[in-house]
Amino acid sequence: LLRLFKLLEQHCQLGFIINDLHRHWLAYYFIKWAGILFSKSYLFKNDAPLSVARAFKKGEIENLFKNKSPYIITWKWAFRWLVIKYK
Repeated sequence: LLRLFKLLEQHCQLGFIINDLHRHWLAYYFIKWAGILFSKSYLFKNDAPLSVARAFKKGEIENLFKNKSPYIITWKWAFRWLVIKYK
């Protein structure tokens, strides 16, 4: 990820935006039950909860960007993190 951030920063003019899942127990169980109740897709039932389980928490994102200011991290609806990194 750090190499990707460096590459993005080298090739952007103003900055870049990251929109990623938020690892949270409520999001995990919601998507797990939604898959059971509303989807017949094996892929959705297995990959959606796994994506939430492997997502970031705010502290982990802050740790990735600790030496890369200026940046903003905000929580968005549907358990997502929005990261804006300015050049």
